Amino acid sequence: MPTLREKLDAFVDEVAQQGGASFLSTPDESIDTAEYFYMGWLDVGGSWLVRRIERSSSQSANAIASNNPEHTTLDAAWAARITLVYV
Repeated sequence: MPTLREKLDAFVDEVAQQGGASFLSTPDESIDTAEYFYMGWLDVGGSWLVRRIERSSSQSANAIASNNPEHTTLDAAWAARITLVYV
């Protein structure tokens, strides 16, 4: 099973190959939880994805605009990352 670091590196490489941009959350104890951390992605067409990764197991789930239509930008989705619908 890949380590969490290997999963993160693969994700960032995948995003870069598709011409998008990714970022890791900055430490923010008021938003980030001990259980999860988050990554965001914006592709060149403006579509966004927020990935939630469970710290203990490295299991991940994604939130995208079609599951969260009230958040039309990555900035809006990122601000609401704790309450997004993840699949």
